[in-house]
Amino acid sequence: MIHRHSMRLLLCLLCLLVPTGSPAQARDAANAPAQPDFPIWTDPATGLEFVRLPGGCFLMGSPLNEPGHEPGEEQRRVCVEPFWISRTEVTRGQFAIFAEASGYQAVSTRQDWVRTWDHRWENLYGGDWRKPGMQQTDTHPVSGMSYEDAQAMARWMSRSSGRTIALPTGAQWEYAARAGTATPRWWGKAYDERVCEHANVADLSNLRDLGRKRRQPMPAAPCDDGFAHTAPVAAFQPNPWGLYDMYGNVQEWVSTDQETRFNNGHVLRGGHFLSFTTDLRAAKREDVSLEHGVYFFMGFRLVRLD
Repeated sequence: MIHRHSMRLLLCLLCLLVPTGSPAQARDAANAPAQPDFPIWTDPATGLEFVRLPGGCFLMGSPLNEPGHEPGEEQRRVCVEPFWISRTEVTRGQFAIFAEASGYQAVSTRQDWVRTWDHRWENLYGGDWRKPGMQQTDTHPVSGMSYEDAQAMARWMSRSSGRTIALPTGAQWEYAARAGTATPRWWGKAYDERVCEHANVADLSNLRDLGRKRRQPMPAAPCDDGFAHTAPVAAFQPNPWGLYDMYGNVQEWVSTDQETRFNNGHVLRGGHFLSFTTDLRAAKREDVSLEHGVYFFMGFRLVRLD
Protein backbone atom coordinates (compact mmCIF):
# COMPACT_ATOMS: atom_id res chain seq x y z
CA MET A 1 0.00 0.00 0.00
CA ILE A 2 1.43 3.39 -1.04
CA HIS A 3 1.29 6.04 1.68
CA ARG A 4 -0.08 9.50 0.82
CA HIS A 5 3.35 11.12 1.28
CA SER A 6 4.96 8.58 -1.05
CA MET A 7 2.27 9.12 -3.66
CA ARG A 8 2.79 12.89 -3.57
CA LEU A 9 6.55 12.42 -3.95
CA LEU A 10 5.96 10.11 -6.91
CA LEU A 11 3.70 12.67 -8.57
CA CYS A 12 6.31 15.35 -8.00
CA LEU A 13 8.99 13.23 -9.65
CA LEU A 14 6.73 12.52 -12.61
CA CYS A 15 6.18 16.25 -13.09
CA LEU A 16 9.92 16.70 -13.54
CA LEU A 17 10.15 14.24 -16.39
CA VAL A 18 10.48 15.81 -19.82
CA PRO A 19 8.64 13.63 -22.36
CA THR A 20 10.57 12.27 -25.33
CA GLY A 21 9.65 10.91 -28.70
CA SER A 22 6.80 13.34 -29.47
CA PRO A 23 6.57 14.85 -32.99
CA ALA A 24 7.43 18.28 -31.64
CA GLN A 25 10.58 17.03 -29.95
CA ALA A 26 11.89 15.62 -33.19
CA ARG A 27 13.07 19.18 -33.94
CA ASP A 28 16.76 19.64 -34.60
CA ALA A 29 18.28 20.43 -31.22
CA ALA A 30 21.15 22.20 -32.96
CA ASN A 31 18.72 24.97 -33.95
CA ALA A 32 17.77 25.73 -30.36
CA PRO A 33 19.16 29.02 -29.01
CA ALA A 34 22.10 28.87 -26.63
CA GLN A 35 20.90 29.01 -23.04
CA PRO A 36 22.40 31.46 -20.53
CA ASP A 37 23.67 30.17 -17.22
CA PHE A 38 20.87 31.61 -15.09
CA PRO A 39 20.36 30.29 -11.52
CA ILE A 40 17.64 27.66 -11.07
CA TRP A 41 15.42 27.13 -8.01
CA THR A 42 13.09 24.15 -7.61
CA ASP A 43 10.00 24.36 -5.45
CA PRO A 44 10.33 21.46 -2.98
CA ALA A 45 6.62 20.59 -2.86
CA THR A 46 5.77 20.53 -6.58
CA GLY A 47 9.08 20.24 -8.40
CA LEU A 48 8.30 23.37 -10.43
CA GLU A 49 11.58 24.87 -11.65
CA PHE A 50 12.18 28.64 -11.64
CA VAL A 51 14.82 30.59 -13.58
CA ARG A 52 16.23 33.81 -12.09
CA LEU A 53 16.12 36.53 -14.72
CA PRO A 54 18.31 39.62 -14.41
CA GLY A 55 16.52 42.93 -14.12
CA GLY A 56 16.48 45.31 -17.03
CA CYS A 57 14.57 47.77 -19.16
CA PHE A 58 12.74 47.14 -22.43
CA LEU A 59 10.13 48.57 -24.77
CA MET A 60 6.81 47.08 -23.69
CA GLY A 61 3.99 46.99 -26.22
CA SER A 62 4.12 47.05 -30.02
CA PRO A 63 4.84 49.63 -32.72
CA LEU A 64 1.83 51.06 -34.55
CA ASN A 65 2.81 49.27 -37.76
CA GLU A 66 3.04 45.80 -36.18
CA PRO A 67 0.37 43.52 -37.71
CA GLY A 68 -2.31 42.99 -35.07
CA HIS A 69 -1.41 46.09 -33.03
CA GLU A 70 -4.30 47.02 -30.71
CA PRO A 71 -5.19 49.96 -28.45
CA GLY A 72 -3.41 49.57 -25.12
CA GLU A 73 -0.24 48.25 -26.80
CA GLU A 74 1.35 51.68 -27.21
CA GLN A 75 5.08 51.30 -26.63
CA ARG A 76 6.60 52.51 -23.39
CA ARG A 77 9.92 51.96 -21.65
CA VAL A 78 9.52 49.67 -18.65
CA CYS A 79 12.11 48.49 -16.14
CA VAL A 80 11.81 45.37 -14.00
CA GLU A 81 13.78 44.19 -10.99
CA PRO A 82 15.38 40.72 -11.03
CA PHE A 83 12.82 37.95 -10.47
CA TRP A 84 12.35 34.21 -10.78
CA ILE A 85 9.90 32.76 -13.30
CA SER A 86 8.89 29.14 -13.84
CA ARG A 87 10.59 27.52 -16.80
CA THR A 88 7.33 25.88 -17.84
CA GLU A 89 3.63 26.34 -17.39
CA VAL A 90 2.26 24.66 -14.26
CA THR A 91 1.40 21.04 -15.10
CA ARG A 92 -1.62 18.95 -14.22
CA GLY A 93 0.56 16.86 -11.93
CA GLN A 94 1.86 19.91 -10.09
CA PHE A 95 -1.61 21.39 -9.68
CA ALA A 96 -2.83 17.98 -8.42
CA ILE A 97 -0.18 18.04 -5.68
CA PHE A 98 -1.46 21.45 -4.55
CA ALA A 99 -5.14 20.45 -4.77
CA GLU A 100 -4.60 17.23 -2.80
CA ALA A 101 -2.47 18.85 -0.10
CA SER A 102 -4.73 21.87 0.39
CA GLY A 103 -8.17 20.46 -0.37
CA TYR A 104 -8.68 23.27 -2.88
CA GLN A 105 -11.49 22.95 -5.40
CA ALA A 106 -10.93 24.78 -8.68
CA VAL A 107 -13.55 27.07 -10.15
CA SER A 108 -14.22 24.56 -12.93
CA THR A 109 -14.85 21.83 -10.33
CA ARG A 110 -17.24 24.01 -8.36
CA GLN A 111 -19.21 25.07 -11.42
CA ASP A 112 -19.06 21.51 -12.86
CA TRP A 113 -18.28 22.50 -16.43
CA VAL A 114 -15.57 23.92 -18.65
CA ARG A 115 -15.88 25.77 -21.94
CA THR A 116 -14.51 23.72 -24.86
CA TRP A 117 -14.34 23.98 -28.64
CA ASP A 118 -15.46 21.45 -31.20
CA HIS A 119 -17.13 23.32 -34.04
CA ARG A 120 -18.33 26.03 -31.64
CA TRP A 121 -17.83 27.09 -28.02
CA GLU A 122 -19.93 24.98 -25.67
CA ASN A 123 -20.07 23.89 -22.03
CA LEU A 124 -18.70 20.45 -21.23
CA TYR A 125 -20.83 19.53 -18.22
CA GLY A 126 -19.08 17.31 -15.70
CA GLY A 127 -15.75 18.62 -16.97
CA ASP A 128 -13.07 20.43 -15.01
CA TRP A 129 -9.28 20.67 -14.94
CA ARG A 130 -9.06 16.87 -14.58
CA LYS A 131 -11.43 16.33 -17.52
CA PRO A 132 -11.00 19.39 -19.73
CA GLY A 133 -12.40 17.93 -22.94
CA MET A 134 -9.08 16.73 -24.34
CA GLN A 135 -6.60 13.97 -23.62
CA GLN A 136 -3.85 14.96 -21.21
CA THR A 137 -1.29 13.44 -18.87
CA ASP A 138 0.30 14.90 -15.75
CA THR A 139 3.10 16.35 -17.93
CA HIS A 140 0.64 18.56 -19.84
CA PRO A 141 -0.10 22.09 -18.63
CA VAL A 142 -3.07 22.27 -16.30
CA SER A 143 -5.98 23.83 -18.18
CA GLY A 144 -9.44 25.16 -17.43
CA MET A 145 -7.90 27.54 -14.88
CA SER A 146 -9.22 30.85 -13.59
CA TYR A 147 -6.93 33.51 -12.16
CA GLU A 148 -8.52 32.67 -8.78
CA ASP A 149 -7.13 29.13 -9.14
CA ALA A 150 -3.69 30.43 -10.05
CA GLN A 151 -3.62 32.81 -7.10
CA ALA A 152 -4.71 30.04 -4.73
CA MET A 153 -1.81 27.82 -5.81
CA ALA A 154 0.62 30.73 -5.54
CA ARG A 155 -0.50 31.45 -1.96
CA TRP A 156 -0.16 27.77 -1.00
CA MET A 157 3.33 27.54 -2.53
CA SER A 158 4.33 30.70 -0.67
CA ARG A 159 3.30 29.12 2.63
CA SER A 160 4.85 25.74 1.91
CA SER A 161 8.16 27.07 0.55
CA GLY A 162 8.63 30.19 2.67
CA ARG A 163 9.15 32.16 -0.55
CA THR A 164 6.94 34.81 -2.17
CA ILE A 165 5.18 33.17 -5.11
CA ALA A 166 2.75 35.09 -7.35
CA LEU A 167 1.35 35.47 -10.81
CA PRO A 168 3.68 37.46 -13.07
CA THR A 169 2.80 41.03 -13.84
CA GLY A 170 2.20 41.91 -17.46
CA ALA A 171 5.61 43.63 -17.55
CA GLN A 172 7.40 40.61 -16.06
CA TRP A 173 5.66 38.25 -18.46
CA GLU A 174 6.47 40.29 -21.56
CA TYR A 175 10.07 40.88 -20.46
CA ALA A 176 10.47 37.11 -20.05
CA ALA A 177 8.68 36.30 -23.30
CA ARG A 178 10.77 38.69 -25.36
CA ALA A 179 14.02 37.46 -23.79
CA GLY A 180 15.97 40.45 -25.07
CA THR A 181 14.30 40.55 -28.50
CA ALA A 182 12.10 43.29 -30.00
CA THR A 183 10.17 41.31 -32.64
CA PRO A 184 6.53 40.15 -32.28
CA ARG A 185 7.79 36.67 -31.31
CA TRP A 186 11.19 35.83 -29.93
CA TRP A 187 12.19 33.93 -33.09
CA GLY A 188 11.30 36.81 -35.43
CA LYS A 189 8.51 38.42 -37.43
CA ALA A 190 7.70 35.59 -39.83
CA TYR A 191 4.70 33.35 -39.20
CA ASP A 192 5.57 30.37 -41.35
CA GLU A 193 6.40 26.67 -41.00
CA ARG A 194 9.04 27.51 -38.38
CA VAL A 195 6.34 28.34 -35.85
CA CYS A 196 5.84 24.61 -35.20
CA GLU A 197 9.42 24.38 -33.91
CA HIS A 198 8.74 26.99 -31.26
CA ALA A 199 5.09 26.87 -30.17
CA ASN A 200 1.99 24.70 -29.99
CA VAL A 201 -0.52 26.78 -31.97
CA ALA A 202 -3.35 26.39 -34.46
CA ASP A 203 -1.78 24.40 -37.29
CA LEU A 204 -2.54 21.51 -39.62
CA SER A 205 -3.13 19.23 -36.62
CA ASN A 206 -5.98 21.48 -35.48
CA LEU A 207 -7.32 21.82 -39.01
CA ARG A 208 -7.41 18.04 -39.36
CA ASP A 209 -8.89 17.22 -35.97
CA LEU A 210 -10.90 20.31 -34.97
CA GLY A 211 -11.70 22.13 -38.19
CA ARG A 212 -13.62 19.32 -39.83
CA LYS A 213 -17.06 20.64 -38.83
CA ARG A 214 -16.52 24.29 -39.68
CA ARG A 215 -18.29 25.84 -42.63
CA GLN A 216 -15.28 28.05 -43.20
CA PRO A 217 -11.70 26.72 -43.15
CA MET A 218 -10.00 27.03 -39.78
CA PRO A 219 -6.97 29.36 -39.85
CA ALA A 220 -3.80 27.37 -39.41
CA ALA A 221 -0.04 27.72 -39.49
CA PRO A 222 1.43 25.98 -42.57
CA CYS A 223 2.98 23.17 -40.52
CA ASP A 224 2.04 20.23 -38.30
CA ASP A 225 3.34 19.98 -34.73
CA GLY A 226 1.41 16.77 -34.03
CA PHE A 227 -0.79 18.21 -31.25
CA ALA A 228 -4.42 19.18 -31.83
CA HIS A 229 -4.75 20.26 -28.19
CA THR A 230 -2.14 20.79 -25.46
CA ALA A 231 1.33 19.30 -25.66
CA PRO A 232 3.52 18.17 -22.75
CA VAL A 233 5.38 21.14 -21.30
CA ALA A 234 8.88 21.69 -22.73
CA ALA A 235 8.02 19.84 -25.95
CA PHE A 236 9.12 22.80 -28.11
CA GLN A 237 12.27 24.86 -28.29
CA PRO A 238 12.80 27.25 -25.37
CA ASN A 239 13.34 30.95 -25.87
CA PRO A 240 16.85 32.43 -25.50
CA TRP A 241 16.40 32.61 -21.72
CA GLY A 242 15.48 28.94 -21.37
CA LEU A 243 11.72 29.42 -20.92
CA TYR A 244 9.30 27.02 -22.59
CA ASP A 245 5.86 27.65 -24.11
CA MET A 246 5.80 31.40 -23.63
CA TYR A 247 3.70 31.31 -26.78
CA GLY A 248 0.98 28.73 -27.41
CA ASN A 249 0.01 25.58 -25.49
CA VAL A 250 -2.18 27.25 -22.84
CA GLN A 251 -2.81 30.95 -22.40
CA GLU A 252 -1.36 32.33 -19.19
CA TRP A 253 -2.93 34.53 -16.53
CA VAL A 254 -0.99 37.63 -15.47
CA SER A 255 -1.81 40.60 -13.26
CA THR A 256 -1.97 44.02 -14.85
CA ASP A 257 -2.29 47.65 -13.84
CA GLN A 258 -4.02 48.44 -17.15
CA GLU A 259 -7.78 48.80 -17.21
CA THR A 260 -9.68 45.53 -17.64
CA ARG A 261 -13.32 45.04 -18.51
CA PHE A 262 -13.95 41.56 -17.13
CA ASN A 263 -11.22 40.20 -14.90
CA ASN A 264 -10.40 42.66 -12.11
CA GLY A 265 -6.79 43.42 -12.96
CA HIS A 266 -5.95 40.17 -14.74
CA VAL A 267 -5.51 39.33 -18.42
CA LEU A 268 -4.28 36.41 -20.50
CA ARG A 269 -0.99 36.43 -22.41
CA GLY A 270 0.86 34.26 -24.91
CA GLY A 271 -1.93 32.65 -26.94
CA HIS A 272 -2.82 28.96 -26.86
CA PHE A 273 -3.15 25.83 -28.99
CA LEU A 274 -6.00 27.36 -31.03
CA SER A 275 -4.31 30.75 -31.55
CA PHE A 276 -2.83 31.95 -34.82
CA THR A 277 -0.90 34.81 -36.49
CA THR A 278 -1.50 38.13 -34.69
CA ASP A 279 -2.69 36.42 -31.47
CA LEU A 280 0.84 35.03 -31.08
CA ARG A 281 2.68 38.24 -30.21
CA ALA A 282 4.60 39.38 -27.14
CA ALA A 283 2.39 42.46 -26.79
CA LYS A 284 -0.97 40.70 -27.21
CA ARG A 285 -3.26 40.71 -24.17
CA GLU A 286 -6.74 39.24 -23.90
CA ASP A 287 -9.43 40.12 -21.38
CA VAL A 288 -11.79 37.15 -21.78
CA SER A 289 -15.17 37.14 -20.06
CA LEU A 290 -15.71 34.23 -17.66
CA GLU A 291 -19.48 34.79 -17.65
CA HIS A 292 -20.04 31.34 -19.14
CA GLY A 293 -17.22 29.63 -17.24
CA VAL A 294 -13.50 29.05 -17.62
CA TYR A 295 -12.16 27.93 -20.98
CA PHE A 296 -10.10 24.83 -21.61
CA PHE A 297 -7.20 26.86 -23.02
CA MET A 298 -6.55 28.82 -19.80
CA GLY A 299 -3.49 28.02 -17.68
CA PHE A 300 -0.67 29.84 -15.91
CA ARG A 301 2.95 30.00 -14.83
CA LEU A 302 4.30 31.57 -11.66
CA VAL A 303 7.04 33.90 -10.45
CA ARG A 304 9.09 34.03 -7.26
CA LEU A 305 9.78 37.52 -5.99
CA ASP A 306 12.48 36.93 -3.33
